[in-house]
This record gives sequence, structure tokens and C-alpha cells, in this order.
Amino acid sequence: MIDKELFNEGIKTVESKLNDVKRQQQHWNKGHKVNTRKLYLNLNATMLTLKFLTNEAEKEFLKETQKEHENDRKNN
Repeated sequence: MIDKELFNEGIKTVESKLNDVKRQQQHWNKGHKVNTRKLYLNLNATMLTLKFLTNEAEKEFLKETQKEHENDRKNN
């Protein structure tokens, strides 16, 4: 089972990191020097974190759905 508090913290982290990436991108678009390697790595890390959280949430959803189907079969 997914720890709700941990999941929420993960989402906050993703939002924070994505905001950092957006801010750096805006500076870059304005012509300021930006460490593009760091920008890319931050974006990549954010996307991997989001992918992990999404996969864990999907697994949990499937488990709960299977339990509901099993309970429905037992009750019928």
C-alpha cells in the first residue's frame, strides 16, 4: 500500500523541481547563461520521480480494484 504522506511529499517535490526547471528555462530563453546540463538533469530527475509515483499509484489502484471485484464475487 502506498504511504499517502510519502506520496503527497513526492508530488510536492515534483512540483517544486518543475518550478525550478521552468524558472531556469525562462532565464535561458531571455538569453541569460544557464547550466543546461543541470537544467536537463533536473528535468530528467523530475520526470523519473513523477513516473515512479504514477506507476506506484497505478499498481495500488489495480490492487484495490481487484479486491473490490473479489469482494463483489464473494457477495454474489
